[in-house]
Amino acid sequence: MRIRAPAVLAGLTLLATQTVTGSGEAGRPTPDAIQRRIDDLFIAAQYDSILDLIPAYIQRAESDGDSVLLGRMYAQRGHVLLVIGRRAEAERDIDIGLRVAEAVRDTVGWMPAIHFKGFVYRSQGRYGDAMRCFEQRLLLAQKVRCCSDRRRGVAAAGAESSVVDITAGLSVGTGRSGVDRRL
Repeated sequence: MRIRAPAVLAGLTLLATQTVTGSGEAGRPTPDAIQRRIDDLFIAAQYDSILDLIPAYIQRAESDGDSVLLGRMYAQRGHVLLVIGRRAEAERDIDIGLRVAEAVRDTVGWMPAIHFKGFVYRSQGRYGDAMRCFEQRLLLAQKVRCCSDRRRGVAAAGAESSVVDITAGLSVGTGRSGVDRRL
């Protein structure tokens, strides 16, 4: 049996995450610490490693009854699946992540999940729905005064509105002015 390098990396990453990052009870990483680790892997384009790690986190969340972690991991897996072109699976996982985040009122998990849903809509040519998702994330970030997410939301809403405008065949900046008015 041959062990895949991403699987080994994922295992080591999981171990390092549990021992180094912010841990919850009994040395277990919190959902926020896990999210940061997944984000780091995403930035490094380690998609295989993320897809190897997430099932373990989903299983842990299910066994511990940790709905926050469960919703965030489904949304993250959906994000990765969307990036690698598996849109149907991505939409399913993102929808699960959104429903769980809404049910447990996890605004920190809901904001990226609704943003990922915007990417799904954009890939389907549903530009108005995509913009509504990007704007919802931004408005919630402003409402809860989440500075880091608000900065991401402002940048993303502006960038996505231009992409949506160009893709939809509108003149560049049409959507951006709408985002600017709401800021």
